[in-house]
This record gives sequence, C-alpha cells and structure tokens, in this order.
Amino acid sequence: MEDEDKYEEGPENEEGNEESTGGEDYMSLIDKAPEWSVGVILYNGNAYPLAKSKFKRSEYYFSPSWRPVAKNVSGEVVVLRW
Repeated sequence: MEDEDKYEEGPENEEGNEESTGGEDYMSLIDKAPEWSVGVILYNGNAYPLAKSKFKRSEYYFSPSWRPVAKNVSGEVVVLRW
C-alpha cells in the first residue's frame, strides 16, 4: 500500500528511540511516539508507532520495519492516544 511507505519516512522522535523500557508504564510510551501516530503497539518485545487507516474507519496498522519507539518491552498490547 502507498500509505505504508509514507509512514515509514515520517518524523521520528529524537528522544527515546531504541531505549529499553523494562518495567516502564505503557502510557509513557505514547510520549515517545512520533506525532503522526495514534498510539503504539507492543509486538515481539518492541513498541512500534501505530497508524490509523485512511480507508477504513476502525482499522489500524504498523510495520515491524518502522523504527521502534522502545525495545525490550514486555506484553502484547495496543495503547492509543486520548
């Protein structure tokens, strides 16, 4: 999809990228996510930015090729911005 390429090159958060979070609160990961993201998803031990689909109202997506917001995060959960 064309949109996925756009998000891969989106602005990056200069602080917090690739940091280990250990027992860090999940909500603090939102502050480390890029502005364009609607939240973060914890997947395979990393926290990745989450994007909302422009085409379907209730769909979200991410790519493991995107730069993680944080590494070594336990759990499999999605955290959305308020």
